Amino acid sequence: MWAFVVGTRNMLAGIAAIVGLVIVRTGDPDAGRAVVITALSYMLFASLAMGVADLLGFWRPRGGSVIGTISSSSLALIALIATFA
Repeated sequence: MWAFVVGTRNMLAGIAAIVGLVIVRTGDPDAGRAVVITALSYMLFASLAMGVADLLGFWRPRGGSVIGTISSSSLALIALIATFA
């Protein structure tokens, strides 16, 4: 059940980022950029929260989320940097 909830949350954040890009290309670039930045920031902070939960011992086994945390954090961070470049 937990994986389904987290997967759905991630999918909705990804859809929001894509919708923001569509808004940038077809409508109001400022509003679209705000949607993209919000979605990417959400993805970044949610993945960092997963890493903190792992450090606090809420993930079993401890250290089990390191690869996922690095993967999801780095992709969102790269996209955010590209947005501001």
